Amino acid sequence: MAGYGGVYCIAAYNGDYKANLRLQWLLETGRVVVKKPQTEVYYLNKELEKTLPATAMYKLYYHLDGGYGVKTVKGGKFAYLRRAADMGSRDAQYELGQGLALINDKNSLRFRLDLREQLFQCATAQGQGKAAKWLGIYYGSDKKYKEAIQAYHQGVKAGNRQSAIGNRQSAFRLYLAFDINAVKHGDYLGVKTDPERSLRYEMIEKFLFDNEYLHATVPDLINSQNFLHKLGFYFA
Repeated sequence: MAGYGGVYCIAAYNGDYKANLRLQWLLETGRVVVKKPQTEVYYLNKELEKTLPATAMYKLYYHLDGGYGVKTVKGGKFAYLRRAADMGSRDAQYELGQGLALINDKNSLRFRLDLREQLFQCATAQGQGKAAKWLGIYYGSDKKYKEAIQAYHQGVKAGNRQSAIGNRQSAFRLYLAFDINAVKHGDYLGVKTDPERSLRYEMIEKFLFDNEYLHATVPDLINSQNFLHKLGFYFA
C-alpha cells in the first residue's frame, strides 16, 4: 500500500485506532486503491478488535451492506448491530434505538419505546449527540423538562464530529427553550424565558456550526453541573 495509505497502514497495525478507522473509510470509498479492498478492510477490522472490540463489531455490521468483511444471511446483520450495542458501541446503541421505532407492531410498542429510551440514555452518556437530541425530544414531549434539558446539554457537551449535528441541534433547542416565544413555537421546556441565556446557547450553536471541521468542543461544558449553574439551573 503506497502513499499516505501506507502511512495510515503502519499506524493502524501499531495500534492507532484513529488511523485504522480512517484507512477503512479510505478503502471503502476508493480514495486508497488496492487489489482487494474487502480483504484489507477485514484484516484492519480484526486489528481494531484488539483495542475497540465494540467499535469493530459495529463496523462488521456497517460493512455488510457494502460487501466488506463477513457474509451473513438476509437480516443477519442486525445480530451484529445488537451485539455491538450490548458491547457498548454508542453508535450501535443509537442506530438500534432508531430501528426499534420503525417496527410496525402495536403489541410491543411500549416495550420498544422503553428499550429505545434506555439505548439512547447509554449512547448519550458516551457522547452520542444525535441520541442526546432525540432523548431530549422524547423527554420534552413527555413533559419531563428537567430530563430534556439535561439530555440536550449532554448533546451540546459531546462536541465531536460524529455527533456534531446532534450537538448543534441540542444547542439550538436550548436557545429556543429560553426564547420569549418558546411556547409559541412549541419548544417549551418548563423554564422561564431568559433572553440572555437564550443568546448564550445561540452563540454556542453558532460556534459548533462554524468550527465543525475543527472537531470543536466547548470546554466550559466539561463540568456539566458547574456549567448548568452558570446558566442558572439548580437541580437537587
